[in-house]
Amino acid sequence: MDKLPILSNYELVELTSLLPHEHVNLDKSKDIADTIKKNALYFFKPIIITKDEHMIIDGHHRYTALKALGLKQAPCIYCDYHSDQIIVIENMESKKVINKDKIIKAAKAGLLGNEKSTFHLIKTKGIKDGVHLSSLLEKVKINIKDLQ
Repeated sequence: MDKLPILSNYELVELTSLLPHEHVNLDKSKDIADTIKKNALYFFKPIIITKDEHMIIDGHHRYTALKALGLKQAPCIYCDYHSDQIIVIENMESKKVINKDKIIKAAKAGLLGNEKSTFHLIKTKGIKDGVHLSSLLEKVKINIKDLQ
């Protein structure tokens, strides 16, 4: 198998350093926040971010939920966003490729895309259309107190 463009195990990163690029469904974020509040230990997939810009690739709802709870950090995993293995498509039906640099530029300008307007896939040998980046991650057990 090709070397995947995931660059780290998870680490805690300040929420203020993260750069979203999509809007979220606030009801879904609230549901996630409510679940986190009920559990001192929470199993969750780390937020995937770019190594250079700290732009969120996967985890906008988790990010919004953590912010709403007043938490300061999130478990994150860095990826090499500029790797040729990572492709971004508009949706699974059209598979229209989106330019990654345009996404970064818009995010830096505060121009957020619609909820779920991008799908980040990894191209690997033997898989025609690639796999969603988040499907490669395992959930991690986080003590919510560690995120304050």
